[in-house]
Amino acid sequence: GDWVLVHGAGGGVGLAAVEIGRALGARVIARAGAAKHAALRARGAEVVLDSAAPFRDTVRQVSGSGVQVVFDSLGGDVFDESLRCLAEGGTLLTIGYAAGGIPQLPLNLLLLKNIGVAGFNWGTDVGWAPGDNRQTYAPQVRALWRQLLEWWQTGKIAPTALHSAAASAANPPALPTRPAISATIAATSSAGVVAPGAPSPAMSIVGTRASSSTSVRGPIVPWLPPSSWIA
Repeated sequence: GDWVLVHGAGGGVGLAAVEIGRALGARVIARAGAAKHAALRARGAEVVLDSAAPFRDTVRQVSGSGVQVVFDSLGGDVFDESLRCLAEGGTLLTIGYAAGGIPQLPLNLLLLKNIGVAGFNWGTDVGWAPGDNRQTYAPQVRALWRQLLEWWQTGKIAPTALHSAAASAANPPALPTRPAISATIAATSSAGVVAPGAPSPAMSIVGTRASSSTSVRGPIVPWLPPSSWIA
């Protein structure tokens, strides 16, 4: 029942945060452009705010004493305002700076509000970052993929990007079957490359290709874990 504020909720990463928050039982406040509000509500956001509007006062009003977690992929001024949205003991998770500015951290605010800021570099876990620690984190990564697949199969998450609010609401993605998941895992090579035509079980890396008149789902798969990590 904790409140979570997700910035950039209409993008692939933000949408994943919305759905995972709901799967964990959180109450989600999602910020995105107006065109994606209906789809975000359909995907579980309890409150949806326009990303073009101020948010601090509304977030504090909706949540009561503030949110327990802020998911910030934007940085810049959003970071500063988000710190002031946290409840006592809350945490801001910084994962990117799409707004263009890398914020400076006012340490006195952390002290006065008893709040924290955390970072998470997924590359450290899977070998993208300097220093390949994928073997160290392999057990945690295996557990993560199993959890995501379970949530997907039970309908708690739907890993597709939002290109059209109307199309997404009217045509929700089909849930995978166990044979389909098994086939996907089998098609994943030791290098983490999906065989041509294989579906993707990964969160937020299956998206849509959109044209001016329609939206057609299809795989957008830059990376998948080696099959040994999921087995």
